[in-house]
Amino acid sequence: MTFGRTIIALLLIVCPAPLLAAQIASDFETDADGWRHGNTTSDLTQQVEHVATRGYIQADNGWYGGGFLAPEKYLGDKAAFIGGELSFQLATEMTPSAGTLFPALTLVGMDGQSIFANWGPVPGPELTYFTVSLTADSFYKGSFEQRLSGVTEAEFASIMANLDKLPINADWDAGAIVRLDTVSMVSPSAVPEPASWAM
Repeated sequence: MTFGRTIIALLLIVCPAPLLAAQIASDFETDADGWRHGNTTSDLTQQVEHVATRGYIQADNGWYGGGFLAPEKYLGDKAAFIGGELSFQLATEMTPSAGTLFPALTLVGMDGQSIFANWGPVPGPELTYFTVSLTADSFYKGSFEQRLSGVTEAEFASIMANLDKLPINADWDAGAIVRLDTVSMVSPSAVPEPASWAM
């Protein structure tokens, strides 16, 4: 029937197509993928060592608050990744002292505003997965060692839309070599729940 076919055609036009989650990744199998080592408060950086036989990168924590600095593909407007997560494997040759509380990740906006991932587990001598949710309540304002206040949704959105630096912490214990592997930034799934299609 013509009427029935018309309704089906309209439904095909109105129902949104599922959207796939976006991903940015670094597996370090062949090179350092543009990652460097440096400090979040200056433009001084140095090359990391790519350990080709093991497929990871490593650096000596030569700066207070130093970290593995993400390359350009992780920076700029990353608002689409709000609600997603950033995961990575991290290890340090010297287990941090008992009671060590440092953020595993820092986000720095174009205006220099830094926010720090909430304190959590610390790395050990074996590569261990860390996952940070890319949401405002996963971060705080303050400093590397001091939490002053939480981050509002608006503040988080502003930084994610203008990411200038994304350092993964490499300063866990003085003089220790820190290793990084398998970094992945994933956006939230954009597939709507079936209930959301009901009118």
